[in-house]
Amino acid sequence: MLILATSPPNDILKPNFDARQSLLSDANTIAQSLGLYYDATQWPIPVPERCLRKRLSWSLRFADSWDSAVSGRQCCISEDDWLVSDLQLEDFSAQEIQSGHANLAIEMSKLTDILREVTKRLL
Repeated sequence: MLILATSPPNDILKPNFDARQSLLSDANTIAQSLGLYYDATQWPIPVPERCLRKRLSWSLRFADSWDSAVSGRQCCISEDDWLVSDLQLEDFSAQEIQSGHANLAIEMSKLTDILREVTKRLL
């Protein structure tokens, strides 16, 4: 769902915000059902799975925040529900860190938090 929701529109001059919002809303519902908004650092699950859950949670937050800013609507993810800690280098593989993707994701998460603050004041 995230891939479909974040894919470029067929017609760049007339993006279908309703379809994108519907996909993100469904993805948020599934994420809540899976507990992706909770901090899983103390859960008795393997470390790679914890890191994957955290990165998936942040991916959904990225998509929701940036789509809401572009479409002029409120975010689907409520701050009251969000318990996931900030992304850290430890949440990524050595290959992701070496390639620079980890730093990019961490900086994107910081930028997304700033965007959420700005849109919260505007909307």
